[in-house]
Amino acid sequence: MVALQLFALALLATAVWRMSRSRWAMALTPPLGVLLPWTVHQQGSFQPEALALPCLAGALVLAPRRRGSRWAGALLATAVGIKLPMAIPALLGVWAAADRRAAATGFVATLAVLGAASLVVFGTGVVDDTVLAQLEVGRHALRPLAGVGVQAAWNLTPLAFGVLAAAAAWRRGWRTCDPRQGRVAVALGAGTALTLASVTKVGTSLSVMPPVEALLLPLAIAGAAVWLEGATLRRMAIAAALTAFLVAQSVSLLADPRRGGAVFLRPLSPPAWGVALTRREVDAQVSALGRCPRQVPSSQDPAITFRAHRRMPGGQPDLFLPVRARRLAGVARRVADDRRRCP
Repeated sequence: MVALQLFALALLATAVWRMSRSRWAMALTPPLGVLLPWTVHQQGSFQPEALALPCLAGALVLAPRRRGSRWAGALLATAVGIKLPMAIPALLGVWAAADRRAAATGFVATLAVLGAASLVVFGTGVVDDTVLAQLEVGRHALRPLAGVGVQAAWNLTPLAFGVLAAAAAWRRGWRTCDPRQGRVAVALGAGTALTLASVTKVGTSLSVMPPVEALLLPLAIAGAAVWLEGATLRRMAIAAALTAFLVAQSVSLLADPRRGGAVFLRPLSPPAWGVALTRREVDAQVSALGRCPRQVPSSQDPAITFRAHRRMPGGQPDLFLPVRARRLAGVARRVADDRRRCP
């Protein structure tokens, strides 16, 4: 997962160079990308967002070139196959490509192949689980959703300032050194930011943030590079303060992973987003579950159950959808029938 992230950051640095022709901006992209708050929070996690990020980053550098547009479309389709909300940046990326027809061809062909392969391997259950059942799990209440939105805005503040600087410079007549690269960067950055709307669904959290941060980073750094041209001491101080704020969020999270980090958390937030279990606690739970009879289903989290080589109730890999989606009521009954659980 970390290797995929670093590969994506190298591609993002390429996009920054094309837009700004600034060596320092390009050089800053990977280290700042590693220190983005939610990237640090989700570091090494086996999440669909981590798998989709290299696809989006690859499309970012391929789509501005006519020769690369078809491959960009294929990568964007792969991102959609990994997680459906990625359809938003994918469609915008196809629209922004240097050769839209080639990008659309690559997108549709790859999506057709992935869709057909999924149906062959999983049957129509893949549609039930990934689309229809997901529509039945419900939406978060307004008050907790507002808190999540404020948390996202707090963590994105330094990047938002850079993006706004780029927008202000564009209004004054600035254009990126590679206009096509700039157009694709805006399309993918805006589209990925729109995937934050998925947090309204129960079961989706701010773990969706890493691709949002990553795809906004090239625009933010390019905007900062323009804003700092011939910079006054005041502008340099503002840029340094915003960079320090971004780094402080990640450092505070690393310093206090259990509570979530004082600077990482939005103001007035109680401890949240912290480590649920330490490595020692995980090992203890795995050990306890390993002493259970093999035929008895687990009462623990799926990750603990997987590590202990035990099974979940009803033979399900995860109980989230069966207990919430009406169309999976039969599966929920099989889960409920596994009454004896251990430990």
